[in-house]
Amino acid sequence: MHGKKRRLHALRGRKCQLQHEKGTFANIPLSYDEGAKTLTIGARRGILPGMAAQRSFRVVWVRKDQPTAWAPDAAPAQTVPYAGRTLTVIGLTQKV
Repeated sequence: MHGKKRRLHALRGRKCQLQHEKGTFANIPLSYDEGAKTLTIGARRGILPGMAAQRSFRVVWVRKDQPTAWAPDAAPAQTVPYAGRTLTVIGLTQKV
């Protein structure tokens, strides 16, 4: 997997899925570059009624020598504040 880039997609909850089916949606693109070890959280596109303007992403770094099972209540390596603009997370630091 060295050097490969991955795009991630997620719909959050049934209400979000129903809005998306009606043509109303918000999208926050996520991509991971294995070679650079960076997670890019892209600029938000679209808006949903009642959607929070700011949110946080909980980042858990997983390595071959340190496998980690998904657990929604697990402590993240870092919490990244997000206000709708593109940012890149590198290891334990953040660039805007």
